[in-house]
Amino acid sequence: MRRPRIEIGGGFLLLLALLLLTEEQLTGPFLMACAVHEAGHLLMLYALGGRAERIRCTAGGAEISVAPVPCISYPAEALSVLSGPLAGLILALAAARLGFYVTAGVSLVLTVFNLLPLRRQDGGRLLYLLLAWRYAPETALRAAGAVSWSLCLLLLLLGIWVLLRGSGIVLLAAALWILACQFPARGIK
Repeated sequence: MRRPRIEIGGGFLLLLALLLLTEEQLTGPFLMACAVHEAGHLLMLYALGGRAERIRCTAGGAEISVAPVPCISYPAEALSVLSGPLAGLILALAAARLGFYVTAGVSLVLTVFNLLPLRRQDGGRLLYLLLAWRYAPETALRAAGAVSWSLCLLLLLLGIWVLLRGSGIVLLAAALWILACQFPARGIK
């Protein structure tokens, strides 16, 4: 079995550089949480008979390109999508139990973030799969896209509101980052 090609994008390196500047050195826990999350996806993918061709680390997270799998059902693919956040939740619980609270917190935040119904996150893919299972794929794509853009707008407005109330710029910066990640990368459809 061929190993997937791994690519590291400039945005991912920028994110790592920003993490290196944090007070609590979140880089190690962040990389561990990401690796466990993606390992959860890959294990389920292989269990379902699939194969990853490429793993690309971007500013918005890792993107796994999957070789075509004959006849994988929407529920089976949904299980593969959920396996990443489930692995992250297991890591968070285990790390908290062992006293590694920063790792537990980082993994929990990444898990919750990944479950948001945003276009390029697991929650957005899960929403699409559930809708496509019930309706036509085109309808599911439009509906999931509308939910994703609506959530981006809501987070942006909430970030502006928090900033105007004097509570900091972090939420607005995160909302702008999420909004920027909604656009597909050049050359990737």
